Amino acid sequence: MLKKTENVPKEIIEALVILYNEEKFEQIISKKKELVELCAESFLFFKLIGSSYLELKQFKKAIYNFKQAIQINPNDNLLYYNLGLAFHLDGNLDEALINYKKVLKFKHDNAEVYNNISIIYKEKNNLNESLFFIEEAIKIKPNSANFYNNKAVLLKEIGDQELAIKNYELAIKFFPNYLEAYCNLANIQRDMGRLNDSIKNSNKALKIDPNCIEAYFNLGMSKKILGDIKKASQCFKKVIELKNDHHTALHMLNSIEGTTTNSYSQIYISKLFDSYAKNFNKSLVNSLGYNIPNKIAKILISNSFKPLGSILDLGCGTGLVGEGLEKNYNYLEGVDISEKMIEEAYKLKIYDKLCHYDIIEYLKTKTLKFDLFIAADVFTYIGELKKIFNLIKCRNKKNGKLIFTTEHNDKQNFKLEMSGRFSHSYNYIESLCKLFDYDIVYFKKVKLRKEIGEYLIGGLYILKF
Repeated sequence: MLKKTENVPKEIIEALVILYNEEKFEQIISKKKELVELCAESFLFFKLIGSSYLELKQFKKAIYNFKQAIQINPNDNLLYYNLGLAFHLDGNLDEALINYKKVLKFKHDNAEVYNNISIIYKEKNNLNESLFFIEEAIKIKPNSANFYNNKAVLLKEIGDQELAIKNYELAIKFFPNYLEAYCNLANIQRDMGRLNDSIKNSNKALKIDPNCIEAYFNLGMSKKILGDIKKASQCFKKVIELKNDHHTALHMLNSIEGTTTNSYSQIYISKLFDSYAKNFNKSLVNSLGYNIPNKIAKILISNSFKPLGSILDLGCGTGLVGEGLEKNYNYLEGVDISEKMIEEAYKLKIYDKLCHYDIIEYLKTKTLKFDLFIAADVFTYIGELKKIFNLIKCRNKKNGKLIFTTEHNDKQNFKLEMSGRFSHSYNYIESLCKLFDYDIVYFKKVKLRKEIGEYLIGGLYILKF
């Protein structure tokens, strides 16, 4: 609620305050033209106009009016907060930070400002600063469920899952019906393999909201991992009933019902790997024994396939293949559908170019002049490979080689497995080679990574074209 002011003209400002408190924002804005000259020296007039634009999500107009108000009265800390918020919502993080920090000069114990600054640093990928400011917010307001939830989300991204769980539990302690915290807690417990705990918290979320999509999806995923296919199917069907374009639930339902599709949803893949990016190497390499990039690099560097020349790393992820090659190439370019993965690969400073693109769109539209195409643990998320084989063969401006891995199956061409990933048979790859005139110059069954304690068997191929 905005407070009344003694600024002149008093009666006009009071009338606008009443309209604002009644949420009649458009009506306030409609009066600006007729009142602007009369209220030219009233900072609260511009503050009301700016706040109304802010409520209507017209951020640039809000910014203009808040700046006008600050020129008249530079000592109102709420003006800087509102200006920071408008910049934040408009995507200008640097200006948002500047103005939020100005608020703290007036009022250093404003917990909401510390929280907002933490959110901005997280968006800027400065996780240590983000953690500092959310902890400052909690010092000021130690009973805020929202702050503990935000801290837990941040800790999960940093990789401290145990501490993240403790903070989700604190959020729930201070707000026992905190739906988002229950869903987040169930999600992280599922990722950690604590499936019974995840199921318990998903069910608690459903007691709060019987139509909670995220809770049903978490429950379905946990039930699928435990082998309760009937219950998992029911959960995924409920998700689709509530949101018929939920690509992930549809994909998982297809996987457990044995319906093979041609590929994943691009939206699903992008979100999946964005969420994995920060902890991808730690999880895949350290915990699951993933060593395929190094195996590929060793084969390429140690035999007649060198010098490697120009390389396109398809689905480059965090850059594990590039690291393994140890600069034994003339040029290295990476492409990935996940923006967060690209950000991680960029930190290595080993790629000559990185592109945030869907692989097929890249192959369709970009100039291709590479000696070697690498796709390590990529085709497990695509299924039908005809387009990729055709595009590389037809559009690359020179002869070259394609090296890739698959999850191996001995029966079908390609199959959507219960895991939600695709497997491919040698016969299927061989049929594509005949169709598009590739030669298989190397094939070996290899251990890909661990899943539920056992190594997945894959195929490692090198094709010449």
